[in-house]
Amino acid sequence: MGKFINVTTTFKLTNKLMKSNLTLGRSKFLGIIIFLMVPFLSFAQTKVTGTVTDGKNQPLPGASIKQKGTTNGTSSDTKGNFSLTLKEGSSMLTVSIVGYKSKEVSAAGQTSINIELAEDNNSLDEVVAIGYQNIQRKKQLVLYLL
Repeated sequence: MGKFINVTTTFKLTNKLMKSNLTLGRSKFLGIIIFLMVPFLSFAQTKVTGTVTDGKNQPLPGASIKQKGTTNGTSSDTKGNFSLTLKEGSSMLTVSIVGYKSKEVSAAGQTSINIELAEDNNSLDEVVAIGYQNIQRKKQLVLYLL
């Protein structure tokens, strides 16, 4: 014949298992929520896009755009467009390129910025070209026979 199981003991065991699983489920759920929220809570990053042009509204390719006070930066493409994700800290951008005056622009609260740089006529007054050449001399050995 079959065995009889005490219903009270089974209920107590089931209740203990459910409580432990529920507690484990809560901690897993809380862990997942914290894991998903950390990127949003730890860093407030802003993506700034824009165009760098000269005084004639022509794009300036290769312009350097840097976030002031950080090593974060980028350069403009062939059409003068750039995209930069600002790190926490300063919202000032420093824009520079050879032959134009550097400019500092505030990116606070902006996602799109058009920057116009003025020509710097003094920076290209003189150009000095220096050339280097490696010259190897052949040594000649002369033998005297007596």
